Amino acid sequence: MKQAQQISLTQTPQPKRSSSPYGESYILPSDPEMEKVRLQSAFGEQRPVVVIQGLGFVGAAMTAALVQSRNAKHELNYNIIGVDLLHVEHYWKIARANLGLSPILSRDSSIDKIYTSTTTSGNFTATYHPVAYSMADVIIVDVNVDVDREIAGNISDYKVSLDSLHAAIVVLAQNMKPDALILVETTLPPGTTEKFIAPIIRHELLHRKLPQDDFRLAYAFERVMPGRGYMASILSFYRAFAGIDIKSAVRTRNFLESFVDTVAYPLHELGSTTACEMAKVLENSYRATNIAFIDEWTTFAHQAGVNLYEIVDAIRVRPTHSNIMAPGFGVGGYCLTKDALLGDWSLKNLYDSTENLDFSCQAISVNDRMPEHVMNIISEVYPEPTGISVAILGISYRPDVADTRNTPAAYFSDLCLSAGMLPSYHDPLVTFWIERNIPVVNNFSELSKNGVEVVVFALPSQEYRQLTPETIMNIFPDLRLLIDANNVLTDEVAEMLFQQGIQVAGLGKGHWNHYWRAGNG
Repeated sequence: MKQAQQISLTQTPQPKRSSSPYGESYILPSDPEMEKVRLQSAFGEQRPVVVIQGLGFVGAAMTAALVQSRNAKHELNYNIIGVDLLHVEHYWKIARANLGLSPILSRDSSIDKIYTSTTTSGNFTATYHPVAYSMADVIIVDVNVDVDREIAGNISDYKVSLDSLHAAIVVLAQNMKPDALILVETTLPPGTTEKFIAPIIRHELLHRKLPQDDFRLAYAFERVMPGRGYMASILSFYRAFAGIDIKSAVRTRNFLESFVDTVAYPLHELGSTTACEMAKVLENSYRATNIAFIDEWTTFAHQAGVNLYEIVDAIRVRPTHSNIMAPGFGVGGYCLTKDALLGDWSLKNLYDSTENLDFSCQAISVNDRMPEHVMNIISEVYPEPTGISVAILGISYRPDVADTRNTPAAYFSDLCLSAGMLPSYHDPLVTFWIERNIPVVNNFSELSKNGVEVVVFALPSQEYRQLTPETIMNIFPDLRLLIDANNVLTDEVAEMLFQQGIQVAGLGKGHWNHYWRAGNG
């Protein structure tokens, strides 16, 4: 014991560091009083202050949209404060933003340029300090409400927790100015704003001996699409909103009109915040169900030996069917993988119903299991796949953004590992898979060292579409089986690879069956 005590006394405490998924590391600050002083003198010019709570995929883009917002005289509209947590998992976003770097890496160069401009514009800073809320005229809530599920495809064991949202609302209500507008963008179980958020605010105002109705509260769900149109999905797209009263609704409309192109994309005002919350989860549940619907037809196309993509193209010419989905590797991201479950949870927990949203929830289960189609192909070619090296090309859940939340690559990786295969990971933008705590390579030369026999195109990124048959064979000299799980390869490329002795399969591409079943007799 004495020896252990001596070691602890002589060691120098190491500062806590927050590491970004892009390779940087930042030391967490330790003096909140200095941060409070810095924040209170951060802006040279007086403008309305907007605080954005949460600098994730939505908050980071909203920050950029508002930083550049200008009035008819081309004057900046707002001073912006981005707020996130003083925690090793989150602080790097604050540090990057204050250096003029976007917290989110995507292919939309405009957002990077806007963050760069903040180093000289003088109307933006980022912080962890709650004093920011006391400075705000508008507070935008962009924190997550997560759904926890342990097993892909199992929708019976899901759990919804409002603890993080509760903590976020409490801290802003404890510090906000009277009559501030609180605008919630987070996807919520319908009824949350009215039944959960508003009572918290009233309780905290009462505790502060302030009038319980001296605040404005509204809900306006986001439709942010990270990728090449990241900024456009905020500035040039339809928004729906609702306030808890007329004053809240008027304030919200005026605010949204200050930065959204509402001439080309008119606002939709709904009758209640609950209706607006339901619009978001219904919208995403519809899309998830549309995707799940095509899954069973993917299996049919394989059995029938037909090209499901050309079938879908033939159907889409009908205006009533133009949004039919195409087959693919699976569904990921933050919204489509959970939103129907938020609706189901709300129905049972906020409205005491014994009913379920069975159809919508089952779509999530179907989408979870879509990577199993790829594993079935591998198992047919390799009945004993133990020790086979497989390269998964595309770790993000969608092209042009470094977003690995709920990516279908995760379940497929688990399937590979369970089968004894040796997966390696490549992505054009992702360098570190945060959820799995493993590195991801960005150059193909690293993959060529792994003796890869199986390649899976999990993502239709431009980098993968541009690969020629010669390049593919050079990168993967040991390649035996290539599976196109997201319509990356043309029929011509598949034919050329097959002529070189490589088995080629594709989801929804039953007309390729002879390219991979020919050698499995």
